[in-house]
Amino acid sequence: MEITRIDDDNGVTLRLHGCLDTAAAAEFATALEATGTAKRITLDMKELEFIASSALRLLVATRKKRGNECEIVLSGVNDVVGEVLDVTGLNEVFTVVK
Repeated sequence: MEITRIDDDNGVTLRLHGCLDTAAAAEFATALEATGTAKRITLDMKELEFIASSALRLLVATRKKRGNECEIVLSGVNDVVGEVLDVTGLNEVFTVVK
């Protein structure tokens, strides 16, 4: 798993590459926490091959912690990850851009 951070006027973008599995969850949690008070977090998932339930829990926890003060956008969602978001109902919680 590789996470690249990009800061710009729109907030923070985290580019996710590889498999976001349980082993990578701690690194993902650290990256999410490091977004600080950004008003928008974009997760670029174009190169994400897999997302584990532990990573989904981190997304939900971040949403709850940040509330309406921060928009979380899931960008470049592929069919595999999109299906997981659909089945779990998280496509209704986050802004999803395929």
